[in-house]
Amino acid sequence: MILTTLNGERYNLGLVTFHNQDWSQQINVTRIGDWLVIPLEPQDFVQVKMLNTANGQLNDTTLLPFDLRKDLLYKERFKDKPNHLYSGASRIMDIAGDIIEVNYEYKAEAEYPSEILVNQSVIYEIDRTKGKLLTKELHDRVYQ
Repeated sequence: MILTTLNGERYNLGLVTFHNQDWSQQINVTRIGDWLVIPLEPQDFVQVKMLNTANGQLNDTTLLPFDLRKDLLYKERFKDKPNHLYSGASRIMDIAGDIIEVNYEYKAEAEYPSEILVNQSVIYEIDRTKGKLLTKELHDRVYQ
């Protein structure tokens, strides 16, 4: 994926594979400080690419339900972890300024029967200095 700016600068953003015909309509670029933030939903998971236009640094983050187990706020609040046998999904719910809300669907290992799906929204803030997503808030789980 190559990003060409209005002033002709070109940036290689790596590979992205979309599985629908209207993929180009899903690409929205937002500037936050020196960073161009490009949230994508190429398949069942959210991918956020952040490009620093001052130094060319590219950060590429895929938000997978199973990776919630590494999140400090998640570990403080929940004893279980998303089940690795069910890949789940993540979807962008809202983007406002430097805040991104993502909804996760997963199965919580050990605490609930394996057939129960969990939906949970997580609020991330974009770190303007490092171009990283910082977890700000975990919403309550909704069980299906």
